[in-house]
Amino acid sequence: MFGPDAGNLYSDDDILDCLILPRLDALSVPLRHLSTHDLSAFLERSSPPLQELVVGDSSNFVELHRCLTLIPTVTRFEIWWPDSNIVVDLFAALADSASLLPNLRYLTIHNVDMIESDISDSSWETLIRALTARRTRLQVVRLALDGDPPPVDILCAFRELVADGTQIWIGPEDRNFIVA
Repeated sequence: MFGPDAGNLYSDDDILDCLILPRLDALSVPLRHLSTHDLSAFLERSSPPLQELVVGDSSNFVELHRCLTLIPTVTRFEIWWPDSNIVVDLFAALADSASLLPNLRYLTIHNVDMIESDISDSSWETLIRALTARRTRLQVVRLALDGDPPPVDILCAFRELVADGTQIWIGPEDRNFIVA
């Protein structure tokens, strides 16, 4: 569904339109044939105690945010192929709302598209603010991106969070800018 098999355009994620799964604890959905609006409707119908949510490219952060507010039990959240605007909006939402994913322990953002637009210094600062506010709960943050590393002062702030016990990986799959 994700990773190397991502080129497969055949996905049955729209089956969620027909289901109610009130005991579901893990969900991985590529969002190829299912919109975030449909995912939100599924989560409202099911009210599942999700612990893990993995989603594909979401182009609408407002709907993704709505989905995330419906599942406060999530401890692991991953998103694949988001454009940098989605990432920036997610950083801000995590920084500004302690009630959004309050139990989050693991955050992974795979293959951020840095070509369309770059993550600004202020957005990096927002991520630092979010991680600092959540440092007692958030254990692992992984942001896989191609492109330049964050500014030096931001890297220093990330390193302070690492020294406090948060595992952070920012960079391409073969290089962590935090330890480089």
